[in-house]
Amino acid sequence: METVKSKKDIMFSVSCPHLKRTVFLKTEIWHYKILKAHPEVINCCQFIEQVLSGKISAIRVFKKRDNPQELAFITECVRLQGRNKYLRIGVKLINGEAVVATAFGVHNIPLTYWEELK
Repeated sequence: METVKSKKDIMFSVSCPHLKRTVFLKTEIWHYKILKAHPEVINCCQFIEQVLSGKISAIRVFKKRDNPQELAFITECVRLQGRNKYLRIGVKLINGEAVVATAFGVHNIPLTYWEELK
């Protein structure tokens, strides 16, 4: 995954209080990875931004046990299409940048391989 090069390459960037750094959602990732694989999140871009910025507080944040550079933000989301109850936002820490890698709907909160951030 390449680093963010210019403002036109990103959908949004927000200051994330959980990570104490700025998180980016790249336009290319949103259109060609997330929406292509997970159309249930089509109405969730602004919601994702609010979750990452801390404006929506009912979330849980996890880091992967075997790779702490991979994080998951999970929250309930009524905007999801289909029968998913939760929105899972995957964030990767790459070369000092926090980049949204994926977002998709899930039926439950998966705890295997994940450790909650406090």
